[in-house]
Amino acid sequence: NYSFNQADEDLQVKLEHLEDNGYLNNTLLVIMADHGARYTDVRRTLSGKLEERMPYVSFRFPPWFEDQYPDIVQNNVRTNAHRLTTPFDIHETFKEVLRFTGGGVGNVKNRGISLFKEIPKSRTCAHGDVAPHWCACLSWHEVNPNSDIGKRVLQAAIDNINSFTAPYRPDCVELTIGKVTAISKHMLREEVLRFSET
Repeated sequence: NYSFNQADEDLQVKLEHLEDNGYLNNTLLVIMADHGARYTDVRRTLSGKLEERMPYVSFRFPPWFEDQYPDIVQNNVRTNAHRLTTPFDIHETFKEVLRFTGGGVGNVKNRGISLFKEIPKSRTCAHGDVAPHWCACLSWHEVNPNSDIGKRVLQAAIDNINSFTAPYRPDCVELTIGKVTAISKHMLREEVLRFSET
């Protein structure tokens, strides 16, 4: 039996070896998983379905690269951490390492976009060739703040927060609803909710 703690220790030893011997001065280090959490009871929940579709990925650039191309790392790469990315983008990034052309903005018509280029906000799962049942994008819908459902959900949220702060009531004031200007809800795609083959 191999536990996650053992894997963490092995990874730490390897990373320290790479750092101590100077290998990371000329290496783009990528650590990634092929999927999110899949083997816990959380997977059966809505957040678990979303988690499964969002694997861990981390890039570590050589220090000289960040010094030489600060705009690319500070702007594009960090911006892309909050955009829809796919394994096809990682592949394009590897290709660009071999023939580096710089930053700019990626074209959503391309299945893969180098992470050195800014991935447009307008990118969709269809652009990235992500099957609908694997798409982790949420759809946002406005809710009328004066609707019964809007009022009930908002009151439930306030009540929940107040229940956490109740033991500290002398120091924490009880929240009440003031003015509500907008409410929106996000939902997983129907294909994600129904998918259960893996």
